[in-house]
Amino acid sequence: MKSTGMRTSRTEADHETVDHAAGQDNRLRNGALSPYVGVDDAAARLSTTPNALRARCRRNARRDGRAVSAHLGGGIVAIKFGVSWRIRFPD
Repeated sequence: MKSTGMRTSRTEADHETVDHAAGQDNRLRNGALSPYVGVDDAAARLSTTPNALRARCRRNARRDGRAVSAHLGGGIVAIKFGVSWRIRFPD
């Protein structure tokens, strides 16, 4: 059986973001607002391209146990979830 890469455990599924159309907010499956935004939305907010933002995340990536994060300056932190990056902006 071929793996689809989808997460199956209840805890992980609750923390995945729901795919959304442009202009909608970033909500978790349980309806709560996620503190993380996708690369495309974050790149627009930072006035850069998604590819440039991904490259910046890769260059600044640091491993802490099993977690991979990249501190991008100004309190902006990127967290790697599987193969994709999610970016958290300071409040």
